[in-house]
Amino acid sequence: MKKFISDTLFISIGGFLTKIKGIIFLPIIIASVGLANYGAFVQIYANVKILIPFCALSLGMGFQRFASKIPKSDTHNLSIHFYSILLPSMLLGLFGSLLLFILAPFLNDWFLEGKHLLSIQVSSIMVFSNTCYTNINKFLLGKKKFKLYAILEFSYSFIPYLGFVLGSAFNQDIFYGILYYSCLDLFISFIFFVSIAYNLKVVKPSIQIFKQYFQFSYPLAISNVQGGLLNKSDRYFISYFLGVELLGAYNIVHRIVDIVTFISVPIRKQIMSYLPKIWDKGYYAESLQMIRSSLLIFMFISVGAIGYLVFYFESILTLFVNREIVIE
Repeated sequence: MKKFISDTLFISIGGFLTKIKGIIFLPIIIASVGLANYGAFVQIYANVKILIPFCALSLGMGFQRFASKIPKSDTHNLSIHFYSILLPSMLLGLFGSLLLFILAPFLNDWFLEGKHLLSIQVSSIMVFSNTCYTNINKFLLGKKKFKLYAILEFSYSFIPYLGFVLGSAFNQDIFYGILYYSCLDLFISFIFFVSIAYNLKVVKPSIQIFKQYFQFSYPLAISNVQGGLLNKSDRYFISYFLGVELLGAYNIVHRIVDIVTFISVPIRKQIMSYLPKIWDKGYYAESLQMIRSSLLIFMFISVGAIGYLVFYFESILTLFVNREIVIE
């Protein structure tokens, strides 16, 4: 249990830094390109993120269910599991990238005031890299390599976003920011793949293992697709009816409030890595204790964060939007 708590806290620190980076750099982004262009970036990134659940199919979640049982010394079986998910992820990611590239003119005219066609087309690269990353990173969780996972997760979230900030700031144009973001996103995904595949063998994927993973993951995929649509669809309504500038203002508020979730995601990832193995071995009491401990950790941290935001939310918001936003 001590290891479970320490691993959760370690991943939580990385999750907190990942969440807060979007708030820290907001003044630089808005000062460089304006609130409307920031809103355009939010919409473009939403286009990418809404496609990921459709392309990834939550296949990587199967690593935590099946690969976690394979001994580390059995590199052959681990390799088969890894590549049986990597190849479908690459094919689905390529399909998603092509789809977004084709839909770019439509999305640009309807939701981005006809000003950001090239930016959408460049961002289509991220559908491929995000799909691959979303699935293969779960391999580290399945093997309980939480510290390596946290480091790579933070790098994947921070470095491409920093590229966006620098590209937008130096060029005063979000196109260059999105270009740098997409290239670095692809590069970090490749580094992620190399760090995992380094200790594995290159083997032929197994259709049978893919079917096993798909049968396990498709209910999760349906849930993630539904969650992605609910989580991102509001951006489309706001940008279509109110414009990208108000979408930018809305996203600032959303980012500040969403920082509370930095603890819930690490807890869920930890449970998915530990729980199947101990439950299958018949340790039901320990499984229930793990769930109780997870809920207590979430409660203590989230209550503190919510309490802070209740008292200081208005002051925090004025740091980013120092003028009245008028809805016409």
